[in-house]
Amino acid sequence: MRVVNSVLCAVIVAAAAVASGHAQPQRSATGTLTILFHSDPGHAEELKEPALLKAGDNTFEVLVKDGDKTVDNADVTLTMHRLQGVTPRLPAIPLKHYGDGVYRGKGVIPTAGSWGLKISVKKNGVEIGSREITATVNAK
Repeated sequence: MRVVNSVLCAVIVAAAAVASGHAQPQRSATGTLTILFHSDPGHAEELKEPALLKAGDNTFEVLVKDGDKTVDNADVTLTMHRLQGVTPRLPAIPLKHYGDGVYRGKGVIPTAGSWGLKISVKKNGVEIGSREITATVNAK
C-alpha cells in the first residue's frame, strides 16, 4: 500500500468564467497532484466534455495527474452544494475511470446559480487529493 503525505492537496487551476480560487500545491511521494475539471482553460485536448455547466443533466469529466504521470484506478467523487439559499448538499457522484487519468460521471444540477463543487480523489481508501471549485451554472 502506498502511503501518501496527509497534507496532499490539489493544484487549483481557475477557469475564467466558471471557477475561482487558488491553493498552494503540495508534494506527494512522486510529484504534485493536479486535478483538472472539464471547464479549466487550455485542456481541451485532454478533456472532452463541454466547459459550461447547465441546470439539468450534466456529464462531468476530471483529469488527475501526479507530476507528469496520470493517476489511474482511483476512487474519484464529485459533491455539490448550492451557495445561495438552503438547498442541501446533493448526493456524491462517483466518477468512473476511463483510462489515462480521466474520470467521468453523470449528474443533475437542479437549478442555475452559484454552486460549490468538490472533487475528491482516494487510493486504497485514503484521500490523496481534493479540489474545491465555485461554478456558475447556466439555465437550461
